[in-house]
Amino acid sequence: MQRKDSQMLELLADRIEAICGAHRAPGRVVGGTLGPRLIRFNFCPAPMTRVGQVERLADDLALALSVPEVRVSRQDSFVVLEFARNDPQPVTFKALMRDVQPLPVSAALLGLTTNGSSLLARLGSPEVAQVLVSGTTGAGKSVLLRTMALSLALAHQPRDLGMVVIDLTARTFPVSWPHLARPMVTDPAQVTE
Repeated sequence: MQRKDSQMLELLADRIEAICGAHRAPGRVVGGTLGPRLIRFNFCPAPMTRVGQVERLADDLALALSVPEVRVSRQDSFVVLEFARNDPQPVTFKALMRDVQPLPVSAALLGLTTNGSSLLARLGSPEVAQVLVSGTTGAGKSVLLRTMALSLALAHQPRDLGMVVIDLTARTFPVSWPHLARPMVTDPAQVTE
């Protein structure tokens, strides 16, 4: 993390503690993360401070932090304060791949976690037997599948990785790759071949 980002997190943490203390909900910020879209703080309330007191301060916290809203939730022994960055940063595939080099064997890049670290799916592990991607139209299913396939293809030679792609719409994977074990399946009748 850059020094400027660290100083910004410290300033925001001080504001959170000041607002909570001024409204008789004292506590300490014990951790903060700066993601590409969100800023998140772990707030540890003082022993007599109730979570509800902090939840009721969401509007006051948003005003003090100069953001539209602050989401307040409880996680483990912390109250999590989360809000959108004023300067959202783009997340690019190239930058993500550069950050996780070398990509572990049979791991596919999924994107970023809420705290800004790379999220991988270890496809070869027993915990990940199958992957189901679902969502509404425009939710990013195709982008996620292309990201996973491309990260696997970039991390492995065609001789080490063979993919079978079933794309009945013929839109998710618009190009042929050298990693395909057979031509892309676009006809439902070919699925059982």
